[in-house]
Amino acid sequence: MKIQSLINMTIAAILITACSNEEELGSNITKGMLSATVEGNYSSTRAGFDQNGKFYWSENDHLGVTTSNSTTKFSLLELQKGSGTANGTFSGSITGEIQGYAVYPYNEAHSINNSTLTYNFPESYAYSKVDTDYFSEQQGKGNSFNPAMWGSIAESSVQMKHLGGVFCIKISKMPVAAGTLSLIANKKITGPFTADLNNGTPTLSSTEAADNNNTVTITFNNASEGTSGVFYVPVPTGTYDIRIKVAENGSSTDKINTMAGTYQIDRCGLKKIELNTENIDATVPVSSSDLNDAATKLESNDAVTVTGEISSNQSISIPTASGGITETTKSLSLEKVVSGASLTVSDANSSGSTNNSVDNFTLSIPNNETAEFEPLNVTITMPNTTVTLAGNAGMVTYGEVVAETAKNTLIIGENVTVKKLTVKQGNVRLKAGATIEQLVHDNGYTVVYLYHETDQYTLPNPLPKKFKIADAAIADMKKIFAEGGTYTLQRDMNIAEYKMTVPNGKEVTLNLNGKTLEAANNGNITVNGTFTLQDNASNGTIKATKDYGTPYTTGIICVSGEDAKMTMKGGYISAVRTDPVSKGQFGIALWDGADLTIEGGKIEAGWYAVSGNGNHQTQNSIINITGGELISVADYAVYLPQAGTTTISGGTIKGACGAIGMRSGTLNINDQAKLIGEGTGDSGQWGDGTGTMGYAVINIGTGNQNTYGDCTVNITGGTFIAEGKSVGIAKPKDGAKHNIAVSVTGGTFSDLSATDYIAEDGNVNIELNKDIEIQKAVTLTKAGATTTVNLNGHNIVNKTEINNNGWETEGFVVKAGTLNIKGEGKLECTTESTNDGYREVISAYGTSIVNLYGGSYKNYQKKNGQYDLIYAKDNAVVNIYGGTYESGGYNDRGYWVLNLKDADRNTAKINVYGGSFKNFNPSNHLCEDPNANFVAEGYQVICDGKVTTDVHDCSGADKIYVVSKK
Repeated sequence: MKIQSLINMTIAAILITACSNEEELGSNITKGMLSATVEGNYSSTRAGFDQNGKFYWSENDHLGVTTSNSTTKFSLLELQKGSGTANGTFSGSITGEIQGYAVYPYNEAHSINNSTLTYNFPESYAYSKVDTDYFSEQQGKGNSFNPAMWGSIAESSVQMKHLGGVFCIKISKMPVAAGTLSLIANKKITGPFTADLNNGTPTLSSTEAADNNNTVTITFNNASEGTSGVFYVPVPTGTYDIRIKVAENGSSTDKINTMAGTYQIDRCGLKKIELNTENIDATVPVSSSDLNDAATKLESNDAVTVTGEISSNQSISIPTASGGITETTKSLSLEKVVSGASLTVSDANSSGSTNNSVDNFTLSIPNNETAEFEPLNVTITMPNTTVTLAGNAGMVTYGEVVAETAKNTLIIGENVTVKKLTVKQGNVRLKAGATIEQLVHDNGYTVVYLYHETDQYTLPNPLPKKFKIADAAIADMKKIFAEGGTYTLQRDMNIAEYKMTVPNGKEVTLNLNGKTLEAANNGNITVNGTFTLQDNASNGTIKATKDYGTPYTTGIICVSGEDAKMTMKGGYISAVRTDPVSKGQFGIALWDGADLTIEGGKIEAGWYAVSGNGNHQTQNSIINITGGELISVADYAVYLPQAGTTTISGGTIKGACGAIGMRSGTLNINDQAKLIGEGTGDSGQWGDGTGTMGYAVINIGTGNQNTYGDCTVNITGGTFIAEGKSVGIAKPKDGAKHNIAVSVTGGTFSDLSATDYIAEDGNVNIELNKDIEIQKAVTLTKAGATTTVNLNGHNIVNKTEINNNGWETEGFVVKAGTLNIKGEGKLECTTESTNDGYREVISAYGTSIVNLYGGSYKNYQKKNGQYDLIYAKDNAVVNIYGGTYESGGYNDRGYWVLNLKDADRNTAKINVYGGSFKNFNPSNHLCEDPNANFVAEGYQVICDGKVTTDVHDCSGADKIYVVSKK
């Protein structure tokens, strides 16, 4: 009778270190990748393994079971549920009851006779797709390891145990998307093998050499060409010489043909073989029978494999690079190495021009896990060449290595162990998993750097003298800086103790890539050529790690020389120390006529974000700032003591003392530039730099150092914000050592300092951000210029008196051009003096035009009753559209709020279109003789709720006269 049966299977077989007993399972996998477990641990089962080494069932898994009706042959059960888990439920149509034994995976050729199991290892497998790593992202979905297992069935459940091991082969870059992978051994690994299940630990073993039944082929499709691929080959236990081949479908040419080495497979062990195909040519290396033949073939081929045996003391001379090619690579692979052999590798051009030496040479040897095997000793004499020691299939051991290589360097490959390394010349680079058990220095007083690519490396502890450990990325970065190209940070780095130099004539791009580069202000990033800084990600940073003081006294990036150029496109330069006032630091330093362009990014410094050098008055530095942020948390953000031209058309420049400190050169500011002086910092008492400069958005030559050369400032646009104690523009009132010329034709300022420099036809906006007490009149003299002042809720007050052919206290004196005043705020001329003076808040002369749209205007003086609050003469015109107006006193002709010079009544004009006047009717007043009416046609005066044309009665109560449209 056939019945549908179910059986629960739990397996605890894992990839672990070699089994010393039934409680410990293992593999020779890289330490830390797979965890230990115990056969019989019901929480861990499968025909695949997760990243912790836990065994789990996969889709399409099949078990074979014996039954009461079939005690010698196995019946098929399929996984019903439990894929990707430790516990699987299998079902199938069988005859009789499930009892006896189970085997995995199912194969109809498996059989059992009493307690003797005959197990058949297949000679082929098929993959519909190729896993890219040992452990698929979804458990149960990847290809199965297919480890050989058996179990004794009890009460419809079974605990499976391993009979052999598994080769796990990883190819770093698949050369084809569809084809075959073949594992070829020197012993039988397919077909029938037997094990006595009554033996304490049943095991399938292979001991006989074979030319047949020694190959397993996996046909695959849908591999990702150029990315990694993983394959699994279950085999009996034993010691094997393993060759691995990969071929494309329909091709007779192998893409990979590698003698991997000699491997020991233990029961329940996973043996990892990794083929690093990063540098494999598109063609398989040329075969050679011995080293002499290999040397000849290397003259015309880049890769040669020696199939003959390497024994005793042998040598090979690597031929010169043909035609002096600047970048050449040669590789030599050995297939058979006798225990205790020695090999000397030399450069046929070691005494000639370095341009004729091979640039890169790789020696690759097979692995050998035989206990008594003595690894190959190698002597390398290639002083002009970078040499790599590798394994044909990843993990391998070299004996004693004596190395004389190029400065960069001797490379110890991934998972390569060197028993003893003596360095006679060059540095050493450690790939992931590299191990050096003993180090000897034989290079005089030269420090040998041991560059590590990852944290997975092993070196002697303590390290011998004259060896120094460093990040390999630093060596890569130094090489790019020296030779030109683009370097992208892959992780955070510290180069504070290393010098990175871009030579003259070289072009280098540094992409911060969102990472942090720690550096120091000692010129360790020096640009003599062309340098671009960018950040393709976000938060990429160059960070200062040292306080100011010898030798950390320059920019974190130093651009030096007439041919030196730097462009900053992105990234963040942080040069702020814990005590920025005293300890700095600097951002970018420009020396000897170097040029700088800033398009984006951010520089934040304790002192200067960008600085020139005052000693350089004959070289012309060109600085262009079109974007980004430049910040000083204690001083001036940009310091310009050098000759040359600086143009700022965008970005934000902000300093605690000010935005720009200038002592020489030409400064042009326009467009969208935004400059801020916070007026809170401390430029210190330094005898150089910005010491004693004080506070200003733009400071030209003030302080102890005065000027170093002529200074020219042209402002055609931009925004200038003076906060705290800062003013907009500052320069010496007198005593400048050189010529200072400032021209303002555009821009928006937060104070009145720019009015001293407005040029003809200029158009300047002033938006106050604080109250201002002026010490003299704001005088506008340039024809065609327009000055617009937005009081913005702030006040302008003059409390001083000036004897200018009579005592005066004035606000704005407009001799030419146009003045517009708007916004809420006060304009007042007041004083406690008893001098008999005038107090004009607005004085319009010449052909000037004054338009008053808002504000509160007032004057006051104890003695004189004629105040002339708003005054016009010559051909000037004052138009009043709004605001409030009040004169603090009167005489027998009333309050002198609006007044024309008597001689200019026919040429000067005051036109009132709006506004509010205290105790003064602008339509009829006594300030003019005869009475004058300043109210424009179509407008009227309202007082006490009605239209009025009466002269204000100064003996009566205060009244407000409001002008409005009829």
